[in-house]
Amino acid sequence: MQFTRDEPLELKGVPGLTRSKNFVGYISFALFATHVEGDAKRSKAVTLIQGFRNYLHYHIKASKSYLHMRMRSRVVSLLQVLNRAVPDKPLGEKGEGKKTMSGKTFTRR
Repeated sequence: MQFTRDEPLELKGVPGLTRSKNFVGYISFALFATHVEGDAKRSKAVTLIQGFRNYLHYHIKASKSYLHMRMRSRVVSLLQVLNRAVPDKPLGEKGEGKKTMSGKTFTRR
């Protein structure tokens, strides 16, 4: 298996081959005579190549869900830090502020 951004030699010169803005590249599979010399081996090689697309899509989705889960947990932890950073309510009987050792009131401005 090989990934490349250039088209394989088998596709060079094919008319109507255009690249869209979502184009990423080509994946090429190399099959040798030993891979397809019997009916059972040929059937297995074809099945594996056909299943590669589903395999790739599964792993892309799994990676995306893992990243989203990590981002969500990070946001939750950051929100907890923000909630803990709320200033305390002023102490005192009438809410005038904190008292110093000499009895004066201290108010935040």
